[in-house]
Amino acid sequence: MTVRVSDRAADHIDAVVRNGRFESRAQYLTWLVEREARRQRDLADLEKLRAAGALDDPTPELADFRRRNAARSLAHLD
Repeated sequence: MTVRVSDRAADHIDAVVRNGRFESRAQYLTWLVEREARRQRDLADLEKLRAAGALDDPTPELADFRRRNAARSLAHLD
């Protein structure tokens, strides 16, 4: 697969690889795509929980989460 990215994105990718966290551009791009796929699944799950009223659970474990995120739209949860 061939992927074209902006010069700025390519510079960033190259810097990340140069810093040693990833062995190649392909490894880093695969990690990014997989992370985004997980994020989208998590957002969909959160929306399902919100729609089902599960986030209204009165347990203390969710109190801090509700307080921090009550006014946030799902689009801002990245």
